[in-house]
Amino acid sequence: MPPKSVEVTIMGQPYSVKGDADEEYIRRLAGLVDGRMRELFKKNPSMTPIKAAIMTALNLADQLTQCEKSCDQVNKVLRDKVEALSNLLEV
Repeated sequence: MPPKSVEVTIMGQPYSVKGDADEEYIRRLAGLVDGRMRELFKKNPSMTPIKAAIMTALNLADQLTQCEKSCDQVNKVLRDKVEALSNLLEV
């Protein structure tokens, strides 16, 4: 199935986003970006749209990195517990 195009609006600008993801998911992502950019503009109305986009991208990248770090820590704990249980079963 070819990628579908979804029309979204971010900061009043229309964008056509092509992808395999569900249309509602793409709209939620666009809404997240739009909301974050609007928050930045509220705090600093003189910020240029490109700077707001870059700052939003950096903030989202930071959030993603923190989530990945947390996920890695949880995975390590789970691996350790599985190994400990496996060792108990081998005895």
